[in-house]
Amino acid sequence: MRRLLTAAAALAFFVTSPGYPPPGATQLAALPAVQPSNESDCSNVVFMTDGYRAATTGASFAAVPARAGWHTELIRYDDSIIGVIQPHTLDWTVDHAVPVVVQRVRSFHAACPQAHITLLGYSFGALIAGDAAEELAHSDDVPHRRLNVVLFGDPRRPLSRKGIEGWAGGYLTVMASTPGITASAPRDFGDLQVSENCNQNDVICNAANPLTNPAAFRAEVDGYLHGAHYYPMDPWRDAAAGDHYVAATSPLSYGAPIADLPTPRELTQPAGIDVAGILEWPLSYVVNRLDWSEGLNRFGLPGDALIHEFIGWSERAGVQL
Repeated sequence: MRRLLTAAAALAFFVTSPGYPPPGATQLAALPAVQPSNESDCSNVVFMTDGYRAATTGASFAAVPARAGWHTELIRYDDSIIGVIQPHTLDWTVDHAVPVVVQRVRSFHAACPQAHITLLGYSFGALIAGDAAEELAHSDDVPHRRLNVVLFGDPRRPLSRKGIEGWAGGYLTVMASTPGITASAPRDFGDLQVSENCNQNDVICNAANPLTNPAAFRAEVDGYLHGAHYYPMDPWRDAAAGDHYVAATSPLSYGAPIADLPTPRELTQPAGIDVAGILEWPLSYVVNRLDWSEGLNRFGLPGDALIHEFIGWSERAGVQL
C-alpha cells in the first residue's frame, strides 16, 4: 500500500508529460488565450486544447492530419495544477479556461452558423474541452448537430467495467478531492455527440479503484509513465460517439478486483456532497492563498508574468516544476 500511495503522490495528477516534450521558456510567457483565426471562408473548424506542458504550443497535435474543408485552431490556456509550486491550482485553471473555450465556440458559430465545430481535447485539455462541452450541451446557443467532441485520455471519463481491472474511469472520477483538485462526478452531455478514447493502462482516463485493485492502479500509473497515455489522434476517424476502450496488447500484471466497493470519490461524496472537499476546506484555503500568481497580484505585481518567467528560468536550469 505504501508503494501505491507513493506512486499516486508522484503522479500528482499529470505533473509530468510522458508523451510529448515540454514547452520552452519563451513559450511559457503570458500568451493570449486564443490564437487569431481567419473566419472569412467559414470552413469547418477543430478547436484543440492540449495537455499539460503543451497547452501553449499544441505539441501533442503535431500529427493530427489535415482535411479538406477544415482548419484547426489551438485554444491556449495556463495549464497549472499545483498552486503552491505553480502559478495556479487545477481548479483555477479549469474555472478560467472552460469559459474561454465556450465563448470561442459561440463566437465562431455566430460568425459562421453553417460551419461544423469539433472540440478536440487531450489529457488536461480533454478535461477543459469536456467541461466546455457539458456547458454547451445544456445550451441552444450552438445547435448540437453543428458540434461534436473528441476526447483522448480524459480525466473525467465515466466509470465503466470493460477490462479485468473491474470498475475504472477517469482519475477525477475515481479519486477523492484534494486541495485545489476537485474530484468531479461524470458529466452530462445530453444528446451531444461525444467520443471518449482511452487506453486500458492509462491511469488518467482508466484508473482502477485503488481500494479494491491496487495492483491494477499501480500498473496504470506505470503505463501512464511509459506510453499508455500516447494516442495517435484523428478527430475525424475517431469521431464516432461512445466510449472507446483500447485493451492493452501486452500481458497484464494484475487480475480482477478483490470486491466491488465504492471508489474513493463515491465514498467521500455520499448523496453528491463532497465530504472530502468540506473537510479539506481549511487546507484548500491555504493552498489557494499560496497561489503564487494570485498572491503577487494582491500586492499590485504582475503575478502571471513573474511566475512564468521563474518557471522558464527553472526549466533552463534543468529543474522541472
